[in-house]
Amino acid sequence: MNLGYWEDIDFSQKLTEQVRTMSAEALYRLTTEDLAEMRSGNILELGFGKGGGLFFLAERYPHLNFHAADAVKKNFDRVSQKLHKFPRSNVIQISNELFENINFGMQFDALVSVEALQHINDIPRFFTKLNEALRVGGTFMACAHMAKGLKQRELCLRIIPYAAQGIDVFQPIQKIQKHAKQNGFQIQIISIGRHVFHGFQKWLDALGIKDGSSSMYEAYNKNLLDYYLIKCKKLEHIKNGFIC
Repeated sequence: MNLGYWEDIDFSQKLTEQVRTMSAEALYRLTTEDLAEMRSGNILELGFGKGGGLFFLAERYPHLNFHAADAVKKNFDRVSQKLHKFPRSNVIQISNELFENINFGMQFDALVSVEALQHINDIPRFFTKLNEALRVGGTFMACAHMAKGLKQRELCLRIIPYAAQGIDVFQPIQKIQKHAKQNGFQIQIISIGRHVFHGFQKWLDALGIKDGSSSMYEAYNKNLLDYYLIKCKKLEHIKNGFIC
């Protein structure tokens, strides 16, 4: 489950599992709000995890066709089983491959990524593939926690256990911006960390959990990282460095 978007959560109430789910769904709604303007189209989710977000979106937008990819075999097997019981037919296919390696044979109207970007090591390759996968006029909608710069990233890699384990790589947000522009995208970046980290830490405290997530809250308070809403609109198709 993602870290959640907690702006409208009442912290005076008991932080139940239902409240936690509400925060996770709120983050999906915020990240993918542009889907509400689409009357039809093919949508690809990158990194579907346990599938909660994928099925939430498919229920919310029954007129859109959803495809999804996740490199973790355990996630693929779990979601494959759930897919057989899913009452709607608009989840078209799921793939157990790295996004960068998949040959989709089509271009998508939108790509969605909730907390997958922080796992990407090769940002140039990622945006090259993103340019191939999105049609001109399509949008990449993402949210992730990123370092605020190169020096801040170095500190994050030292103090956050997830980084030491190779789970999160905390790319600097400027790198995302640079390679998005180089690949023909108009990019918008909005900081939403104040509505993510504090609420998630409250949830951890309520459960008495102390793990690597707490160190992310510490890094956020030290101005080393932030949580970003990222939207990239494809204005032109770039191939081998040239506009096509």
